[in-house]
Amino acid sequence: MSEQGFIKIDRKITGWQWYTNPIALSLWIHLLVEANWEDRWWKSGQELVKRGELITSQAKLAKNLGVDRKTIRKYLKLFENAGQIACDMDNQKTKITVIKYGFYQDSNMGLPIGSGQLPGQLRPTTEEVKEVKEVKEEREGKIPTLSQVISFVKENGMSFDAQKFFDYYEERNWKGIKDWRKKAREWERSEHRWSNSTPKKKDVLPDYLESEKKLEAFKKKLKEERKQ
Repeated sequence: MSEQGFIKIDRKITGWQWYTNPIALSLWIHLLVEANWEDRWWKSGQELVKRGELITSQAKLAKNLGVDRKTIRKYLKLFENAGQIACDMDNQKTKITVIKYGFYQDSNMGLPIGSGQLPGQLRPTTEEVKEVKEVKEEREGKIPTLSQVISFVKENGMSFDAQKFFDYYEERNWKGIKDWRKKAREWERSEHRWSNSTPKKKDVLPDYLESEKKLEAFKKKLKEERKQ
């Protein structure tokens, strides 16, 4: 992040779909402020953070904006689905890329690309739209929606609980998951192995047959005692 200077925000941002949402607006402006305005090395050459990118964490964003991490996750996902950002998370950090950062800053446009765009506003080129689409498609391979998981399970004839699978990895922010479809197949195989390895319950006789069985055993025992 640059310690000085400014960012550009067009007045037409007032027509943005989330402009009246104080958390969404604060988070968007915060990302623009924190994003690198030029390529820089992170942690003394450990990783190159390019223009329009920033390295942070959900905990840090939550602290800066005065909200909880769940809220941060919610709005980051909204921005991702709208094609405004891309997130790459691991156990130590969250790397956020502001899609078409140059479009917002070089063109004096601080208004995100999306359904909130106003008529007559400068629009992205066909190549820019294609790039945004490619980023979204790439991200879908990493973080799915619940409906995507449910559809995938049904289409592939799987038997595991899609909601349980989704909730398990959603709570863990999908960390370390590069391909959720592959992980779903592994989950299915694990469930199948578990069900096959679970000991089967012994057949239970109805009460009346169980009683008759005990009665016969008692009679047999009594008969043997009389013979002695």
